[in-house]
Amino acid sequence: MPDEYEISEIKLRSVSEVWKDIPDNLHSKKYIPLGGNAIEFLRLLDSWEQYEALANDITTYAQEIIEVRFEEAIEVAKAYAEGKLERPKETITYYGFPPVLTIRADLQRLATKMIYGPSTDITFMGLDDYTREVVHVMSIHYEEGLPADWWYITEDEKDILNRRHMKLGYQLKEIPQRIQDWGECAKRLRDIMLDYRNERTPQWVHSAYSIAVFYTTFTEAYELSNWESIARIYDGVTAKSVYGLEEPGMGYEPWPPILNTMFGLTRGEFCQKIAGMIINNLFYVNHIEKEILDALKKHNWEIWDVIMKRLSWGFIHKEGVPLPRQTMESTPPKYDPVTKKWVKLVNEYPPGPRFNYKELDLTIDECLKGILFDIDQNFDREVRREDIISMGHGLDTKYLRPKDWQEKKKVKRVKKIKKRKIKRIKKVVN
Repeated sequence: MPDEYEISEIKLRSVSEVWKDIPDNLHSKKYIPLGGNAIEFLRLLDSWEQYEALANDITTYAQEIIEVRFEEAIEVAKAYAEGKLERPKETITYYGFPPVLTIRADLQRLATKMIYGPSTDITFMGLDDYTREVVHVMSIHYEEGLPADWWYITEDEKDILNRRHMKLGYQLKEIPQRIQDWGECAKRLRDIMLDYRNERTPQWVHSAYSIAVFYTTFTEAYELSNWESIARIYDGVTAKSVYGLEEPGMGYEPWPPILNTMFGLTRGEFCQKIAGMIINNLFYVNHIEKEILDALKKHNWEIWDVIMKRLSWGFIHKEGVPLPRQTMESTPPKYDPVTKKWVKLVNEYPPGPRFNYKELDLTIDECLKGILFDIDQNFDREVRREDIISMGHGLDTKYLRPKDWQEKKKVKRVKKIKKRKIKRIKKVVN
């Protein structure tokens, strides 16, 4: 793995310069402030033209990341179902719904059944940022709450992308161009994709089926904090209902009822609820696939260079990665629905301690493997090395605490509560 860049080695353009540089005919431009990482990546490039020159390769890289994540999710689920996972409460893997979220291995079955039901497919459909044409499709199936299968369609698979809607006559790939309304567009895409899903996997023809539509500029795959990943999904889905844009930036069709309710919460409440369901509110430094980075360094140095600068800057800038409390209390970008312009383009975070790997004598290599902390939204002191529960991800997890540490922590908590009760009783008596 590569050495990190120092801040002094990283040249950043201003946010306003980057924003002006993005062409106005880019359909996804209005959603970019809600993607967080997109502006950060663009600040590291010399121009929008440089981004466009790299765009296809960046999409291919993201594609490879998703493939690796789906494979690992299935591998970990199998080990868990067979009772071969040593410490599932301390093992983190990427979730399939969507593949930018990380989940604790022992919570995957329960969370999936609660949100999506026992048997379900979700197909993620990426749109070209200029043309709104469907350019790639990825789908994952969960059975009894665990990932069981996945498949991918690329823009080279013309026979599928050229399929026509039975009533409308539109090709699958052109539906988002023909139908501007996000909800209606998603319904029509689902009509075609449901038939394809049933042909491809007839054994799951009765399983629930949703599609998720998004622009390819969204770069949640590179978020460093699991809580930040959750917040970005909230921002994209509520682009219309909360921020005032004309349409959402992403969304499901149809919506699982529980998620419909949860997206009615505030940003902070949503983060806490989802984090509670999938990782027991803990803070996890998301892992980035080493094999992909190594291959990029060898075959496409320019993209590797930008990604490493982004990761280095993200880990170090403003003293490190925001903790859950800061994510919950951050002030997101602001859009003016009257002028149809962004008033504020970036998130602002409250002061407080952050995760800085250098202060814990860690390396960027260790960070990129993933780190699970005993830190939640109530944590407000300096981060220490002893706060680390485990390092790594999936079957490559290294556990740093004794096996019985959670039981001991519970006993300690119960004793504290008893002590408080005794104090209160004594006060009343005296």
